[in-house]
Amino acid sequence: MKVSIFAALGAALAVPFALRADAPNVYAIRGARIVTAAGATIESGTIVVRRGVIDAVGASVAVPPDAAVIDGAGKTVYPGLIDLGNTRAADQPAPQLPQNIRTTAELERWKRLQILKPQARAADAVKVDDAELTRLASAGITAVLALPAGEVISGQSALVNVAAPPDEPQIGNIVEPRRGLVVVKSPVALHVSFPDRPRAGNNGYPESLMGVIAFVRQAFLDSNARSRWPSRRTKGGRSSAR
Repeated sequence: MKVSIFAALGAALAVPFALRADAPNVYAIRGARIVTAAGATIESGTIVVRRGVIDAVGASVAVPPDAAVIDGAGKTVYPGLIDLGNTRAADQPAPQLPQNIRTTAELERWKRLQILKPQARAADAVKVDDAELTRLASAGITAVLALPAGEVISGQSALVNVAAPPDEPQIGNIVEPRRGLVVVKSPVALHVSFPDRPRAGNNGYPESLMGVIAFVRQAFLDSNARSRWPSRRTKGGRSSAR
C-alpha cells in the first residue's frame, strides 16, 4: 500500500495529537520503503520529522529517543503535497426542493436541514476513481482534505489519497472496498462556513451574514444543551431525551 509522507503523518498527527499541549515535536517513520525525490529508493529506512520539517532520511538513520515512532513496515512513503480544501473529491449534486412541501413551516424546516448537516461525512461520498483527482498526483499533490458538500454547518471532512493502489479484479460493488484504500482518516474536522447568504433553498436561509452567525451559534448551543439532557426509559425499553 502506498501513502504519501504527509498522508501518513496526517493519520498519525490527527486531531487527538494536534490539540494536545504535550504533543511530541519529533516523529519517526521506521521500516518503510522510501521513494526519495533526488536519489535511489530506500527499501527499508527511517524518516525523522522534527517540528513539521523532515530532519533526516536514510537506511541507517537512528530514531531519536524522544520521537513518537510510526511503524512503516509494508508501506511505501514518498514526498507529496496536501490540498487542504478540496471540494471536488466528495462533491454532490445540489439538493432539489421536494415537490410535496405544503406549508411555509415545512419549507423552512427543509431549508434548515440543508445548512445543518453535522452528521454528513465526506468519506461516504468520496469519488474513488475520479480522473481529476488522479491527475493531481502528476502535479505533486498526493492527498486532499475532502470537504463535505454544502454551506454553513456542512459536515465532516476526510483525508484522502488521490489514487487508490492497484487491487485484484472484483465481482460486484468495487467502490466500497476501494474507498477504504484511499480514505486515510475520517473524520478530520467539522466544517463551518459563513456565507453572506446561503444558496440552499434558492431564497436563502438565513438571509444575511448576521443571520448565519446567529444560526451557527444557536446550533452549537442546542447541541451542548442536548448533550446534558438526562435520558429516560420508555415502556418499550428504548431510551429517549427529556
